[in-house]
Amino acid sequence: MDNHTIMDTFVLVGLSSNPKHDSFLCVLFFIMYSTTLIGNVAIISVIIRSHQLHTPMYFFLCTLSMVDLCLSTATVPKLLFNLFSGQKTISFYGCFIQMYFFLSAGVMDGFLLAVMALDRYLAICDPMHYTIIMSWRLCALLVSGSWVIVSLHALMHTVMSARLSFCRSNVIHHFFCDVPPMLKLSCSTTFANEMIIFTEGSFIIMGPMIVILISYVRIISTVLKIQSSKGRNKAFSTCTSHLTAVGLFYGAILFMYFRPSSSYSLEYDKAISVIYTVVTPMLNPFIYSLRNKEVKGALRKTWSHRKLVTTGQAGLNLCPRNPPLADLRIRDSSDPDSDGDGKMGYQDEGPYNPQNGRRNIRQPFLGQRSARRGCQRVRFQNQSRGPYQNHQYPQEPHQYLETRSKQYWRQGM
Repeated sequence: MDNHTIMDTFVLVGLSSNPKHDSFLCVLFFIMYSTTLIGNVAIISVIIRSHQLHTPMYFFLCTLSMVDLCLSTATVPKLLFNLFSGQKTISFYGCFIQMYFFLSAGVMDGFLLAVMALDRYLAICDPMHYTIIMSWRLCALLVSGSWVIVSLHALMHTVMSARLSFCRSNVIHHFFCDVPPMLKLSCSTTFANEMIIFTEGSFIIMGPMIVILISYVRIISTVLKIQSSKGRNKAFSTCTSHLTAVGLFYGAILFMYFRPSSSYSLEYDKAISVIYTVVTPMLNPFIYSLRNKEVKGALRKTWSHRKLVTTGQAGLNLCPRNPPLADLRIRDSSDPDSDGDGKMGYQDEGPYNPQNGRRNIRQPFLGQRSARRGCQRVRFQNQSRGPYQNHQYPQEPHQYLETRSKQYWRQGM
């Protein structure tokens, strides 16, 4: 590290230099960050739990949600702490650690969008060989290879920025440590850093974008050849969410980094940075779920299952320890049609008794404990009944006891 570096802390100005705005900004970003956490964690959990979503497309979507969590967590918690406490300092090493994770997660977002575009291209343009080409091994190689590339990219820019001399000021006019504000703060030459940004950075950023453009040119040309309008609309609907995320992400990136250093405006850069570090990770779960029937169906299924489990756990007192005797009644075998269903009860299930001219009915005694076990056992068999009130079980008592009687009779034979 250069000997001219004499400071060990930096001051993050934040989004506003007016302390009166700190409370409002703290509440706003807390809500946005909480929404980001809830939305992305929901997408990840639904994809992991739903077996019908275990496909390459949703594997990449799950990875994108994880990266979005990393991208927001790299910047927003420190911003919230500074707004809440009023302390806007960050250590020298903490600043460049934050820069490394921000660059890694930010660039990985672009790589994943390119991989997802390639996945859509294969699914639409070559559906017959899609499952053969897009194997799980290839998916793992694409994701792991992308992580290696972006990690080396972030490490190079972090090390080169850390070797600069910061002897003018330690005030960073931003809400996190990023490359352009650090270049503005340096008192040594930044020509090498700027050249790397425009060469290697252009390749890292524009490479995935070129893959996305080529993929969608091929997709559009293939979809336009489809004869039916319903098929064309279905094919385009699978790409709408991805195109929205691509436009939101790359629009902010291109405006932020690919400009001459003389045209930088820190105030505008802060607003653009909020878009791709906070807004985009917050909106991605909604973009990919609102227009995706499979994700919405899996979310509804997961939510209904959770409500069912909650109802079952809370329903321990719905099957009381001592249910009323009216609920433990057994059908009278002397009445050939005791339940009024037009059937002859159990009269065809036992051996014929010549003394009374009837068939003997084997009806076991089912006490309260057995009935409770039966209630717990069949609680989830009928979900449409809703809350069970007045000791009304998922199966009516006579239906349950009828089933149990048949089982005991067969065992007795």
